[in-house]
Amino acid sequence: KGAMRLWRQIKLMQPDILQTWLYHADLFGFIVGRMAGVSQIIWTIRRSGPSNQDSRLIRYLAKVNAFLARWVDTVIVNSDRGAKDHQALGYPQSSMRVIDNGFDVDAFYSRWGSQHAQARALYSLEPDVFVIGLLARWNLVKGHELFLAAASQFIQEKPDTVFILAGDRIDRSNQVLMDLIERYGLANNVRLLGPLKDPRLFYAACDLFALTSHAEGFPNVIAEAMSSEVPCVAADVGDCQRVLGDARCLVSGRDPSTFCQAWLAIARMPREDRKRLGFELRNRVETQFSLKTVRRCYEDVYHNLTESD
Repeated sequence: KGAMRLWRQIKLMQPDILQTWLYHADLFGFIVGRMAGVSQIIWTIRRSGPSNQDSRLIRYLAKVNAFLARWVDTVIVNSDRGAKDHQALGYPQSSMRVIDNGFDVDAFYSRWGSQHAQARALYSLEPDVFVIGLLARWNLVKGHELFLAAASQFIQEKPDTVFILAGDRIDRSNQVLMDLIERYGLANNVRLLGPLKDPRLFYAACDLFALTSHAEGFPNVIAEAMSSEVPCVAADVGDCQRVLGDARCLVSGRDPSTFCQAWLAIARMPREDRKRLGFELRNRVETQFSLKTVRRCYEDVYHNLTESD
């Protein structure tokens, strides 16, 4: 029924271009779109390649789509990592275009602005305590244990530090997570906030934002923290290096002590130096990953397709 409704809608509208997003919609839209006579089809992929952490269905769809991609006009991916991974699966490089995620920088609250005090009050954080944040759903690929292992070393140097964690299943009902917190001696230093409807105050509450993932495509949370003028330290995975553009903010390898030392380097900066770093990171998002920039990239794709049709 869904396929028939889509076919009828396409026949009614007669679009020049049909654009779909993510594996399921890409496959479904390709079949129905071609049956309905759409001349130009765009697929959009917003992830790195499938891994063993993904379901069997996702891995199967990625392979099927890799075969069909040769008949798709343009495949848009949102990261260099995603482009390389999908080319390795068989997606043709000739039709692939990398367009970054875009951000409305002005919509975020500055860590150095008035909302900082509001955010600290919301999460019952003392005004002067050093706060490190991690915003990620509960998933092995997000590296929560690595984060907690680094945190356990960090409090040896700064024992009053508070670590705020948020995301799906990041709460006290997650026994595996609670056991990790207990194992690393962090019961008095960790706050679990669960899923957030609006993460802007979360970023504004942080003095430092961390990403300890084993894999990423284009990490939205890093760009959002940067938009909030929060210094960041991220694992050198996916497109983190390209997004951050600052070697001080990147960590290679999976050693907790390396992450701890990178956090300490920023924590020991004079306040004005941390503020300057935050401003530079925000400016990078504004100049390279703004909605205006991304919109122009999509417009170029549409223009080129319609001109060549």
